[in-house]
Amino acid sequence: MKRSEINYESYSIWAQATALYARWANDNKMSYPEMVVLYALMTRKNLSQKKICENYGLTKQTVNGLINTLEKEELLSLTTNPQDKREKIIHLNDEGQAYVRQKVGRLVEIEESIYRKIGYERIKESNDTMSLYNLLLEKELENK
Repeated sequence: MKRSEINYESYSIWAQATALYARWANDNKMSYPEMVVLYALMTRKNLSQKKICENYGLTKQTVNGLINTLEKEELLSLTTNPQDKREKIIHLNDEGQAYVRQKVGRLVEIEESIYRKIGYERIKESNDTMSLYNLLLEKELENK
């Protein structure tokens, strides 16, 4: 396989996965950014808005708007990060955890089923490779 074909295939696979998640979000009556934020809150603890932006490629304004809405609905609270006073850590309360499970719990179950079929080791290897790719791409883009 030629390098150009590998590049095309890699980007195509990433874009297809993103499109599938966006379709799932739409089918479940939410925006893609909303699904991403809820997914992050369900699968990670001690997250800040900054970390969600960095890890999922969402804008600060988008994440802040979604978090503010959830806070107004009394589904979460924000506390100051002891390591960085400028950051707020997001904490789901019991109602927030139930809401997030209701909204994206099925997606997480689907992923778990797929991970079992593929094998956790293969998923881990793929994640490690993509993390290295992203790190190198970021460095190359900074040098341009």
